[in-house]
Amino acid sequence: MENAKQVMPYVIGCLFILIILTVLAKQLENSFISKPNWIWSDNWRSAQMQPLNQPPQAPPSEEPKPKDEGKQIVTHSFKEAKKLADKNKKDILAVFGYDACTYCKKLERETLSNAKVKEAMKKYVFFESDVQRDSTYVQYNLNGFPSILILDKNGQVKKSKIGYIDANQMETFLK
Repeated sequence: MENAKQVMPYVIGCLFILIILTVLAKQLENSFISKPNWIWSDNWRSAQMQPLNQPPQAPPSEEPKPKDEGKQIVTHSFKEAKKLADKNKKDILAVFGYDACTYCKKLERETLSNAKVKEAMKKYVFFESDVQRDSTYVQYNLNGFPSILILDKNGQVKKSKIGYIDANQMETFLK
């Protein structure tokens, strides 16, 4: 009994210290860990980190407008791609990828920039999607990236290819 009376203040002191450390750890977690020190840009092809001390760019108030590159129509909105495909009587060439995907970047750098591929792509409305920011890919049950789909104006799959393909394979795929 005498030992219990002597030990009790130490036990209470340890519990008190444990409570204080728990509260401090929670405050540190809320102030450091949960706040990122960077923000990704909206464009998955040129993701850049912006410091938090700079105000973030305001998101566009409406869907991005398609770019007309020669006769190539390019958009980042699936809804817009379907409208444009219907209006122009073209199929949709959809490419799904993400920032950290090595083969997605290789596809863009080596295949999609090839002159013959660009020419073949003019038959399509080109829709590119970052799967980290756009959930369109979910409806197609894609299990690998990059994923290349040829879709009709209603979004139904006509052809698909999962993974990197070189310019020659892409030309054949687009025929």
